[in-house]
Amino acid sequence: MTRRTIAILAIAWMILVVAVASSAITLHAVGGAQAVAANYETLDEVLRIIEERYYVEVEESDLLEGAIRGAFSPLDEYSFYYSAEEMTAMMEQASGEYYGIGVLVTMDGEGGILLSRVYEGPAREAGLREGDRIIAIDGEALSVNNSADLTAATAKIKAETQTPVLLTIERSEDVFDVEVERAQVEANRTRHAILENGIGYLEISEFFGDDVEGTRAALDDFVAGGATKMVLDVRNNTGGDLNHVVQIADMLLPEGVIVSVEDRYGQSQHYDSQASYYDLEIVVLVNGMSASATEILAGALQDYDRAVVMGTQTFGKGIVQDVIQFENGAGMQLTTMQYFRPSGQPVHGVGIEPDIVVEPDETYDPANYNIDPATDNQLREAVKYLENIA
Repeated sequence: MTRRTIAILAIAWMILVVAVASSAITLHAVGGAQAVAANYETLDEVLRIIEERYYVEVEESDLLEGAIRGAFSPLDEYSFYYSAEEMTAMMEQASGEYYGIGVLVTMDGEGGILLSRVYEGPAREAGLREGDRIIAIDGEALSVNNSADLTAATAKIKAETQTPVLLTIERSEDVFDVEVERAQVEANRTRHAILENGIGYLEISEFFGDDVEGTRAALDDFVAGGATKMVLDVRNNTGGDLNHVVQIADMLLPEGVIVSVEDRYGQSQHYDSQASYYDLEIVVLVNGMSASATEILAGALQDYDRAVVMGTQTFGKGIVQDVIQFENGAGMQLTTMQYFRPSGQPVHGVGIEPDIVVEPDETYDPANYNIDPATDNQLREAVKYLENIA
């Protein structure tokens, strides 16, 4: 047995162990096992030929990593492999503390990165703002077409030390370079205020980091300030940690099922809320970038008639991913379950239809970070709706 074969079989065993940990595997036919073994032999032969005959030398570790990444190609865009460096960057992003520039990003659909939130910090000090697109990093053009590409691109923006990064920005019809000095960043996932008319406003940008603590603090402030109505803004919130959104939903829902998840074998699990909650009149603002965990929250609030959902149709990502880290620091993200609203309705490929459709108009500016109904017609309509509730 060659050294490479041993390595490949070790990888196969690692993947098998992960699979066995989550489900029972039944071997239906000896012929199937033989076919699998033959495929592994073919893979071993392919790697051997590449290593021996490719016109330039290729590191064996690079070949093996490429083979691992290739295993994800038949899967959905949310399932992929993390190198050790990418895994570290992802964990730092989730924690909210890292050396970076202080932005929340998403794919722009054109191969670049859209800045959906620019926090107080290096990026804002350098003049970047919401709605800007990053099209190159340190002179290297981006080609971000899936979640794995986005993770790899954001890893390039971060660093272990306080160093500069050169970003090529597209803003409207202008393209220009900006050098941003990386710094220790603490991203706040929530912000809140009590508006002039006494209505509370809470924005949750993603369900990671300090979102649970920030939400509870906001709700406590609303109660202390006499607010009985609230706008919950989850526009452009692409999701996050299932456990985080369940904790937040528990603060706003009566006793009952928040969400149900089901795996390929039909095994299901319910996440429930307790009886006590903050009893506020709520309008939830959503849009086409509201996805995944955000749709869990909005869907549950809608099903229990705890909120009016306003805005535009949500994204429709009703599946759950597990992140698994290996001993060498690398890892994988794998879609393992789909979820269903308390009503039993699926979300994946469907999304959530607002109770009241409000399209953004010319007054809406994604670069305007101020909480101002005068420049945000969807927020303005949410406030108007709440004002008319006795």
